[in-house]
Amino acid sequence: MKRFFPFVAILFCGFITADNFSALSALVGGTWKMKTANSYSCEQWVKVSGNELSSIAFDVKGKDTTVLERVRLVNKGGIISYNVTGAKSGDKTSFKLKSAKNNQYIFEDQTHDFPQRVIYHFIKPDSIHAWVDGKFKGKYEKIDYYYKRVR
Repeated sequence: MKRFFPFVAILFCGFITADNFSALSALVGGTWKMKTANSYSCEQWVKVSGNELSSIAFDVKGKDTTVLERVRLVNKGGIISYNVTGAKSGDKTSFKLKSAKNNQYIFEDQTHDFPQRVIYHFIKPDSIHAWVDGKFKGKYEKIDYYYKRVR
């Protein structure tokens, strides 16, 4: 069994590579937009460098725009992290990439109050199903975002 464990560890670690970061660059270009009941929820991603993407998430309601958060997606030493800063609170949270397969990227921080996970699933080049989930006050919660790219 001891000889088997290193093989399994190498096998699972092999799924998270620098190539995963390159694939995440598909977020760049245009605005990702989702219609809500009375507004639009949006994300705009830009490439900062070969190892960093940056985003601003905001809501648009009529003529009013409200910034919700800023995100830095960073590949540092092969560790890919999704770093969020709340616009109002300034609170910072870092979610580490835990899984990357079938065009789905799962970032986790199990110590965060809510969410504990941030997931991006690339459906088509101009369509993403993103969601956050985890436990909130002892109950499982999930918030879905169905984004379409607008150029």
